[in-house]
Amino acid sequence: MSRAVSPLKVYEYLACGKPVVSTPMEGLSREAAGEWIRFVKREQFAVVLAQALNEEASSKINIACVETAREFSWTSHFNKLRGHLEDF
Repeated sequence: MSRAVSPLKVYEYLACGKPVVSTPMEGLSREAAGEWIRFVKREQFAVVLAQALNEEASSKINIACVETAREFSWTSHFNKLRGHLEDF
């Protein structure tokens, strides 16, 4: 199950333009959002997180990151599902 997990909170962080640091998550790494996530081993987590927070303080919101997160919004999910429901 942990190989396929895709936590929704990640998309909320990305939609806000926040840096995301995570231990490796196969499900997330396969998605377009995975491009914006820094996957690190447990031992590196604190160091990379500190770097991300320092970078965030001195940078602007990454619009491309926010746009990628929109693909995973509830509206986007609903519109994909609605397309399948209209076939019935």
